[in-house]
Amino acid sequence: MRAPRIVLIGAVESTRVAFEALLDSRCSLELAITLPIERSNMNSDFVDLVSLAAPHGIDVIAAADANSEAVIERVRALNPDFIFVIGWSRLVGAALCACAGKGVLGYHPAPLPEGRGRSALAWTILLGMEETAGTLFWIDEGVDSGAVAAQAAFPLPARMDLPGLIDLHMQALRPMMDDLLVQLADGVVPAKIQDASRATYFALRRPEDGWIDWSGSALAVDRLVRAVTRPYPGAFTFYAGRQMMVWRGEPVEIAGWHAQIGQVFQIVDGSLYVRCGGDGTYRIDDYEILGAGDGGSPVVKGQPRLGRRGEERHA
Repeated sequence: MRAPRIVLIGAVESTRVAFEALLDSRCSLELAITLPIERSNMNSDFVDLVSLAAPHGIDVIAAADANSEAVIERVRALNPDFIFVIGWSRLVGAALCACAGKGVLGYHPAPLPEGRGRSALAWTILLGMEETAGTLFWIDEGVDSGAVAAQAAFPLPARMDLPGLIDLHMQALRPMMDDLLVQLADGVVPAKIQDASRATYFALRRPEDGWIDWSGSALAVDRLVRAVTRPYPGAFTFYAGRQMMVWRGEPVEIAGWHAQIGQVFQIVDGSLYVRCGGDGTYRIDDYEILGAGDGGSPVVKGQPRLGRRGEERHA
């Protein structure tokens, strides 16, 4: 039986995992399509696929638009059996999908049909999910609605943060890829139709959605910080007219203090204790103040109130 011919499209860590699985499989990776290196800032966990592919003699197209006529013509000429779209945040058009003789596969970091849509990693943490799954599915005209080729569920530890969640998905993706590639090489094409009645959706999140509302609970602040920390753009507030990124912290119990919402009422060993809604407290352990110029990032002093730009005050 001829080895399935595959084209891989992607530019992030999950693409690397898929790339390595394809190299170790009985399938034939004919071409990889990725972003140009100068556009690496468009993805927070960008992976240089050109460097990965070079030692193996795999052709790579660096293209900002995978749906361009030049890319489609190149893929069509290869006559691939499958196209894998893993770690590519842009829509793959019908013309490109039509180049795959047996189908187009994608990866979604959610237990489809639950969690269709965008920003699934952040929403997983924001919703306090105790379990999630990674899903390899056949791309159709809908939103993450195609038949499931493989799915792996796994529990989430308490206070999971974004880097930890990404690691768990990568650990789930590799064995799924290995098993699926064996099936494809054997001529088996698994496809379990999704139950549309169970479908839920995640809305797109943008960097500005990382603003911290200190009137919310300390638990809500904590979830936001963990959901959008590095490599995402981060949660933020404002101090002294500058945007202050909050990368890491923890809800804590502090007795005996009365403070205003958003007020830094205590600074201990460089950590900031901020009053939240419901008399809760969030301790900021890692922060960065933007726009400090050549003088470096200043430290927070006194007992300021953090908030939106122009709303911060000193007590």
